Amino acid sequence: MFHQLLGQAFLALMLLVCGWALWRGDKPERLAAAAMVAAWIGTSFVLDRRFKDIQWATLGVDFALLVVLIGLSLVFRRRWLLAASGFHLLGVATHGAMIIDPKVQATPYIVALGVWSCATVASLAVGMAALTRSRAAVR
Repeated sequence: MFHQLLGQAFLALMLLVCGWALWRGDKPERLAAAAMVAAWIGTSFVLDRRFKDIQWATLGVDFALLVVLIGLSLVFRRRWLLAASGFHLLGVATHGAMIIDPKVQATPYIVALGVWSCATVASLAVGMAALTRSRAAVR
């Protein structure tokens, strides 16, 4: 039950941050927010909730988001995009750890993926805060 509450809290936070980015962000913030929401939706469709085996489909969704974030960071040169790409790379590496050692238990696997997902979304929030601050300084 507790992990479900945490998952719902993360979803609310992600939707709040991504909604803010879609509403008030510049092009890189909007693209990243749309990609994050699309990845969440994609993951919800392909996730095997038994967590008995490696989450191959989820790895595919996470890898696609990683490619988008790295591509955005190469084009737009925003620091928060570098942080988001780095944190999301750690999430993809967590899948790699499960591939290397399938004996990894489900709970640490789920927690690690959650931590890196929160850090990725937090990077977007930091980017939005910086953008808001820079816009206020111009006025």
